[in-house]
Amino acid sequence: MTKLREPGSFEAAVLRIIGDMTAEVAAAAVGKSTRLVRLWSDPDDDTLPNLRQAFALDTAYLADPTTPAAAPIHSVYGRMLEAAERPATNRLGCGFETLTEALREFTEAADAFRAADADMSPMASIEAMQEIEEAIEALRGMAEHIEARRAQEARP
Repeated sequence: MTKLREPGSFEAAVLRIIGDMTAEVAAAAVGKSTRLVRLWSDPDDDTLPNLRQAFALDTAYLADPTTPAAAPIHSVYGRMLEAAERPATNRLGCGFETLTEALREFTEAADAFRAADADMSPMASIEAMQEIEEAIEALRGMAEHIEARRAQEARP
């Protein structure tokens, strides 16, 4: 049975690396055993890679031409840091406004994607990538909103 990992967790990021590159490639990147690398993805174990190992995993991930462009561990760390540095009042805001912004950004990204797919000019491609990045950021905003709400609910 597959263990559930908290979305946006370091364990989920390591699992993504293992899934996209294989545990063997990830282990070679850090000079450790595949067993240890798999343990880093286990949500029931407190073992995690140190900063150098996390950097090596992300670097190997980015160097692999078959993997997506974003470094998984860096992405998790960045989202956590952004959520921590923003005051709670700014993070919580109105859920409807957060959703509306994400839908608007996604629609703009979809339109730009369709235009770039039909045109394939360098400018259309650049615009599409920019719109897609903005949509991703808006989706991250939704995730941060939920994380902040969960944190608020967990407080006594």
